[in-house]
Amino acid sequence: MDEQNQTQTTNESVEEQQQASFDYANLSREQLIQLVTDLSAENQLLIAEVEEWKGRYERSKKIVAQATEQNTAFQRLKVDFENYKRRNAEIAVKAKEEAEASVALQILPVYDNFLLAASSSEDEGVKMIQKQFEKALSDLGIERIEALGEKYDLNLHDAIMSQPVESEEQDEVVVQVYRNGYMCKGKVLRHAQVVVGKYNG
Repeated sequence: MDEQNQTQTTNESVEEQQQASFDYANLSREQLIQLVTDLSAENQLLIAEVEEWKGRYERSKKIVAQATEQNTAFQRLKVDFENYKRRNAEIAVKAKEEAEASVALQILPVYDNFLLAASSSEDEGVKMIQKQFEKALSDLGIERIEALGEKYDLNLHDAIMSQPVESEEQDEVVVQVYRNGYMCKGKVLRHAQVVVGKYNG
């Protein structure tokens, strides 16, 4: 746009403003009253619209607050449910272990008597049954506690008597196993009853 056109546009804008000012200035009293009335009505509509939007905003805030509260409650419920499942799983595992231990404690005396009888038998059928017996115990997680020749351990061994020994190296060492002890999944099921060496110098 050249300078002449810019000047013309500016003049037209000034004239429009002057005309508008002139028009307002020349309004009659009735026209001014009508204009104020119209503006007031429009203002009231705007105020009502603002109030409506304020109401919507407040309702939205309440909805967001309720949603947040419900989400928090849901998260708490979820955590509680996970804890409930974990506790139930722990109880189930513990109950299973206790049941296995209870069964094992009833079986072990029978196994002791069987080993006593098997030790004096060369029958292949007896040896096969012994292997099956040992496998059944192993499947239950039951293993024999090493005792003979081991240092006496109060947590694993039950010393029923002591026996004099000739060397200091044998002092407090298991020199005889009276009854085998067993562990089940890392826990002592039955202590080994042992005779412990006692060196008197």
